Amino acid sequence: MDKLFNTLSEVRQANKSLGNYWFNRHTMKFWGSKIESSLLKGRFFISSELSIRKDNRRFTIREVKPDGSIETLNINKLDGFRAYYSKDQAKDSLNEYLKA
Repeated sequence: MDKLFNTLSEVRQANKSLGNYWFNRHTMKFWGSKIESSLLKGRFFISSELSIRKDNRRFTIREVKPDGSIETLNINKLDGFRAYYSKDQAKDSLNEYLKA
């Protein structure tokens, strides 16, 4: 069974121990990233990122892999990085995915 995490703090630590910079303050500032949800089902969360021009924010569903690496969850071909216009839209899509 894949490792599940209890908190985003555990995810941050696992990601950092890999030598990754996903949660690094400077990385998040560069992308205009924010964590928009708690950890869901031990391995999913929602982030948001600003556009390059910093004029709009969109939302992304993230999946935490057992080693602590972070990937964008692609539920279908329409999903991906900054695919959702609202946090509610991203949450609804993730909830539908988790029901399947």
